[in-house]
Amino acid sequence: MEREGRKLLMNLLEKYVEDGMELLEVGCGNGDIMEKVEENFGVEAICADPYGHGKNVFHVRAEELSSLGKKFDIVYSLQSLHHFLSLEKFLNEGRRIMRKNGKIILVDWKKGVDTGIPEQYFSLEEVKEKVEKLFRIIERGEGEFPFYIVGLA
Repeated sequence: MEREGRKLLMNLLEKYVEDGMELLEVGCGNGDIMEKVEENFGVEAICADPYGHGKNVFHVRAEELSSLGKKFDIVYSLQSLHHFLSLEKFLNEGRRIMRKNGKIILVDWKKGVDTGIPEQYFSLEEVKEKVEKLFRIIERGEGEFPFYIVGLA
């Protein structure tokens, strides 16, 4: 299940990452995805995660991203939306810290998928309704377990 989401994120990043871009991962845990992103795409990535660990991890909640004092070309999140206190505040903060023509890339579990953790999950449609208030949606879809959405600032 988790592998499908990771592969989907890497495929999306491959389409949108360009040399010299700065990326922010929101909800990185141990930072392994962030390190793969840096390695595979030769870009600088940092992470915002109040409980994360590893290099370039800032202990900041998804709803407090502007406290980083930095702008990004791509803000992405992998299977972390259910940890955020407010999806709307996260999206607003993501928009606030994004450079012109920046992108937000969200890959998360589909609502109804049994992950073994009883937390709040969203449907693609629920996230789409919130994302399209701040971004122009340029891509979206579903896999077996995850959904994805890409928005342009």
